[in-house]
Amino acid sequence: MKLFASPMSPYVRKVRAVAVQLGIAERIGQITRGTFDVKAFAAEFNKQREEASAQQKVMDEAMRPIKEAMAAKKFGEAVIAADKAIAKYPIYTMVFAIFLFARRHTAIFNN
Repeated sequence: MKLFASPMSPYVRKVRAVAVQLGIAERIGQITRGTFDVKAFAAEFNKQREEASAQQKVMDEAMRPIKEAMAAKKFGEAVIAADKAIAKYPIYTMVFAIFLFARRHTAIFNN
C-alpha cells in the first residue's frame, strides 16, 4: 500500500498510528507530496497486471478438467483431475481443494 502524504498532515499521523496498532505499518510505503513518479508507478502496475493475467490463465487451464468433471457429476474424475493439477501446480493446492469441497457439497444439497 502507498500512503500519499504531506509531512505536516494530522491525517497522515493518524493513519500511521492506526497502522502501527494494527501491525501493518511495515507494509505501508509513504510517498511525500511532490515526489511521486507516475511513470514508474504505471510501469510497475502494468507489470503486476500482466503477471496476474498469466497466473489466471494457468489457473483456468488447470481448473478446466475439474470443472468439466464436476459439471458431468463425475466426482471421481474431478478428484483425479484435481490431483493431477496439484501435482503440476502445488502452489494452488488449497484453491483446488476448496473448489472440489464447495462444488461437491453444493451438488449434494441441491439434489
